[in-house]
Amino acid sequence: FRIDGTIIAEGTAEDSIIFTAADTELGWNRFLFSNVNESNDTSRFTYCNIEYGKPVNNVGLGTNKDGGAFFIYNVKKLNISHCRIHHNDALNAALYISGSKVNLSNCKIFSNPDYAVMLVESNDSSRVINNEIFLNSSSGIYSGYGTRSEIIGNLIHNNGGWAVYSYIGQSTYINNTFTDNEDGGINFRNASAGSLYNNIIYGNGVTQIRLEMTCDPDFFYNNIEGGVTGFTGDGSGAEFSGIDSATMDLDPQFVNTDLHLYGLLEGSPCLDAGTPGVNGLHLPESDFEGNERIINGRIDMGAVEGPHDPVSIEENPVEISHSFRLEQNYPNPFNPATTITYEIPHTSMVRITVFNSLGQKLKVIMNEEKT
Repeated sequence: FRIDGTIIAEGTAEDSIIFTAADTELGWNRFLFSNVNESNDTSRFTYCNIEYGKPVNNVGLGTNKDGGAFFIYNVKKLNISHCRIHHNDALNAALYISGSKVNLSNCKIFSNPDYAVMLVESNDSSRVINNEIFLNSSSGIYSGYGTRSEIIGNLIHNNGGWAVYSYIGQSTYINNTFTDNEDGGINFRNASAGSLYNNIIYGNGVTQIRLEMTCDPDFFYNNIEGGVTGFTGDGSGAEFSGIDSATMDLDPQFVNTDLHLYGLLEGSPCLDAGTPGVNGLHLPESDFEGNERIINGRIDMGAVEGPHDPVSIEENPVEISHSFRLEQNYPNPFNPATTITYEIPHTSMVRITVFNSLGQKLKVIMNEEKT
């Protein structure tokens, strides 16, 4: 389908629109958008099942074979949401997005034989929000050639390459969970930069973060396995200073069930551990699983908000403390147990972290709301 005007394909959760091929080896070509006039109405794909796309030489931009399901070039008004995009075969990616402003949200993109999503050469930010990207043969997302996209709230797992491969990429990554990807978390190559907030990058294959010397990303409030000492590449090590003190290296304590894929257990250190303020992060109202994104005024790390008790204040409390206070633990030194006493003036999140005498973090023993 070559789209020079507008296409609207709106199914429902119970009755999706299916784009498929009678011959799955041959495929049915793809959706091709090229230099669509910005005055046209917004094209929309909602609740569509898009499978077995495969570009051929006789349609579109000469012999270009990028984009098994979508080839999108110089398009400013396109929304793709709640779609299943799978088994689409192309030279580089299932969705190839270049020089465009696309909203890609709440989709499942899986089992494609190369990159799932390729974002290149775009000063107009595409937004990739709350998608599950998994079981693709190569990396989940390719961010390249100056693109400044927003990658928010995605669960990217079990892909054959990296969660994200950034080549001269300038994208921003907010509240994503990157885990169980074969090559690693994020590979920053050739003058890539960008900012990362509230992400969980844990349990990936070879390394969590790889940095070339020319790359300069900034990290804020992330949970990264191995921390900055676990970064690899010639841009890592003592010379790299783009990471804040709030970035942690703790087991995120995933709960992995059919209902909560890579969600957070009740005691997870990632609960309420994201940035204290969220202004300017352009967060959606809900997370990857449809939960309210900000609970009790604070955001979790990762793609899924964890379990939270609602805020409650007793009408007639028996005792009221008027200050925050942490007492000396007793006994100290101790083996095998000690008692830690604290007071808080109102219902608050309480986090108690134990360090050894060298200042090394040992364990978070409490991270929950207390009265």
